[in-house]
Amino acid sequence: MNPREIEQIGPYPVVEFLAEGGMAWVFKVEDPKFRVHRALKMLKPQAAQGDEFRRFESEAKLLARVEHPNLITIYDFGHDPATDCYYYTMTFVDGAPLSETEPIPPEAAVPIFLDVLSALERLHLQGIIHRDIKPGNILMMSDGRVLLGDLGIARQQDQMISLTRTGMAIGSVQYMSPEQARGERVTPASDVFSMGLALYQVLTGQTIYDAVDEVDASSGEQVLMYLGGLIHSGSELSFRFPRGVPRPLQRVVEKACRFDPAQRHATAGELRIALLEAHHAAPEPRRSAARRPSRIAAMLLLGLLAGLGVWVLLGGELPGRDARVAEIGPFYQAALERLADPKLGVEGRRELVATMGADAAPGATAVLFVATRDPSAQVAVEAVKQLNRRVDPEVARHLIGLLDAEEFTVRAWAARGLGEALWEPALPALEARLAREERPPVATQLRRAIEQIRTAAAGHEAAA
Repeated sequence: MNPREIEQIGPYPVVEFLAEGGMAWVFKVEDPKFRVHRALKMLKPQAAQGDEFRRFESEAKLLARVEHPNLITIYDFGHDPATDCYYYTMTFVDGAPLSETEPIPPEAAVPIFLDVLSALERLHLQGIIHRDIKPGNILMMSDGRVLLGDLGIARQQDQMISLTRTGMAIGSVQYMSPEQARGERVTPASDVFSMGLALYQVLTGQTIYDAVDEVDASSGEQVLMYLGGLIHSGSELSFRFPRGVPRPLQRVVEKACRFDPAQRHATAGELRIALLEAHHAAPEPRRSAARRPSRIAAMLLLGLLAGLGVWVLLGGELPGRDARVAEIGPFYQAALERLADPKLGVEGRRELVATMGADAAPGATAVLFVATRDPSAQVAVEAVKQLNRRVDPEVARHLIGLLDAEEFTVRAWAARGLGEALWEPALPALEARLAREERPPVATQLRRAIEQIRTAAAGHEAAA
């Protein structure tokens, strides 16, 4: 069967044949219901049975089950009687993968990988390991969105033993972790290793193995032999970053790519936090800690940010919102109005939040409460960091509430804020939350926070 001669697959007219893989063809088709283009992946006839079909079906099920703006969406799964082949339709990517781009500077690369890591974190929270992270599977849309694609070999952790033979390496060798290359059980930290190598390639324009004279980077066998030699000698990968890649960012990549999984970031969420912190590691402008910015100075700052805006949650769930917002007065009401300006950028919102953090007034706390619900992780994290400095039972309750946040980074910083001064109000609230929590990943995080608070409290009592 010649895929270039196929004109119709099920109800979908074929617009163009796009690509061929080991077990499937990919077409650009038209969705007759919505008159939009989709990508259609069709299993080759010879792959309609056995492991190939199970992988194809598994990929479709995973795509259908996990929704995220940076993951490819699946729309339909079916069987084409004319070709006797199975297929599914998904998001049509009208851009190029990162493997086909020139090196990207850090200020542009980091936001891309923050989005990709957000998608990978969603997979990890569902117990899914991608197993094939590489620049070729990170796809740029023409509208600027980035998508993590190709879940063809992704697996639920609890299904991995039955679907993968022991000792069989699955994935792209140039981006594999050592444990994956040995065919051992993989974990979220295995995806972290691959993501680190992908980020290195995007920053430098070459794989980690391209700079090694004795290795042909295109040869999987040579790459594996080189990798094994490094591990046997107790060495690590050697990174050569170009000038302009900040040292904090270099350290994040190097840690992600440690051979020992225990020395890496454990999950995509942890790597995302580290990447975000490295991205903002530059020293902030000097500001006297002994003096609180005057109202006039703060108003001047708001004036400078007049062309910017902040999404603001005035009607959502905000502990104490009605009382706080009603009492904050015209100055902070004006700040909330500025925060609601749709023209505000992320950096402007973050700076405004930092300014509110230096103000101990209840009105500033109300503004920070609102900013913790910002759609940008950078802004939300800055707001949570500022709230962490306040000793206030109401703040403690708000931080506990943020453990339900969609954004992992926000949840992590909220947990960090439950320090000694907040133990008394935090512990019973956390225990109550744990008792009614049905989601295993969130329950695990709650147990960890409870244990950390109990351990710290016991140490504090012993010291006293």
